[in-house]
Amino acid sequence: MKIRLRNYLICYVTIGIMAYILPVLWPTVFSFNWSSLKRMFIGLLVAIVVIEVFEYISTKRK
Repeated sequence: MKIRLRNYLICYVTIGIMAYILPVLWPTVFSFNWSSLKRMFIGLLVAIVVIEVFEYISTKRK
């Protein structure tokens, strides 16, 4: 469980850094918007929760 949480944290940090750095490096291609960044993080959090719920259900069935 700790390894998965660490991997999720790495994903969050990587996405956060990329969402902040890419618009600085290529402003004509990427645009920085706090609302889109917030939606991206919330979407990732929802995906992580769904994955964990399915993992929990599958381990309970076995």
